[in-house]
Amino acid sequence: MKETQKIYSCEQIVTESLFNLKSVRFLRAKKIRPATIAYSLAIHHKLDHLMYWMDSMYEIQHFYMIHVDAKAPIEFWNQVNEWAEKFPNVKVNPNRYQVVYYGWTVLWTHVENFKQIIKMNETRDYFINMAGMDMPIKTRREINYFLGEHMGMSFLYEHCVWPAYRQWWGNWSWSELLHEVVQVNDNSRIKPPTIQLKWGQHYVILHRDVVEWMFKNVEVLHLLGWVVNTKSPDEMFYATMLYHSPFMKKKLVFTRNNFKYATWDTCCSGSVLTEGHPCVMGTCDMPKLRELNHMWATKIDSSVDPELVPVLSKELEERSVKEKKMGKVRRIPLFPGQILDPPEIDIFEE
Repeated sequence: MKETQKIYSCEQIVTESLFNLKSVRFLRAKKIRPATIAYSLAIHHKLDHLMYWMDSMYEIQHFYMIHVDAKAPIEFWNQVNEWAEKFPNVKVNPNRYQVVYYGWTVLWTHVENFKQIIKMNETRDYFINMAGMDMPIKTRREINYFLGEHMGMSFLYEHCVWPAYRQWWGNWSWSELLHEVVQVNDNSRIKPPTIQLKWGQHYVILHRDVVEWMFKNVEVLHLLGWVVNTKSPDEMFYATMLYHSPFMKKKLVFTRNNFKYATWDTCCSGSVLTEGHPCVMGTCDMPKLRELNHMWATKIDSSVDPELVPVLSKELEERSVKEKKMGKVRRIPLFPGQILDPPEIDIFEE
């Protein structure tokens, strides 16, 4: 792992996520056991998008748990359930939450999905949480073998914290009210003792050992209960939980990874659905998506560009067929990043 020790400052714009397709390395498929994955999907509309996603990512050895937003019409809920019944390893979570952006429900939908997966004894090597507007930009074989190559590691993208965010998470209390998150008071909050809060993306790749430990550790459950009254708790919970975990001490947590690509700059479609959200990509972004070594991209919306999803899906399927015939898999390089040192005080014991 020596090549992964490079550390980037928060202010540095990392451009090394692009790589030269002419120098792509391949893995011999027989030398590595591909990982199995339990996917947690959170959706609220666009059944066609879900079907395209599943066409690109479905394999019988994986498991898929879908959460349908309670805001979605009952007709959509019924359509998803009817469609899921066609697959032995696709289930729809019977518990539905009305997801509020920036609220605790964004985190809780995936926590609930993870819990249901374990309860059903459908645990796999890895747990991955995804949103309805994500799409893979790597083949399922490439993703499976990437995780197989780095078996045991967990991945998240740690990011910087602006002063306002420190107030959001450290001092103020927040609550979901109808369709928004509102500040309840500005009284100083008591956070879990001796804990250093960390921040990162709310989409993670967690090894099964981490998830099983997460639901058994009392301090983690305490943290999970505490973050309910914070703003964007998903961006704090996973990073803090991993940072204080025994897996960090064992050097099994990797940050600054190439999990998912998003841009808040101007993309070629010029579409931003909601303030604060990433730009929605279009077919004109395909040249860039082909060059990225990320595994997924967001946001992708068929109502903005109906051609991108089918074009991307077809290209991935053609590449997957070629890789299978070759007996090789294109190797996804590990993003140059950082394996964090464990904290001086480890409050989460094994």
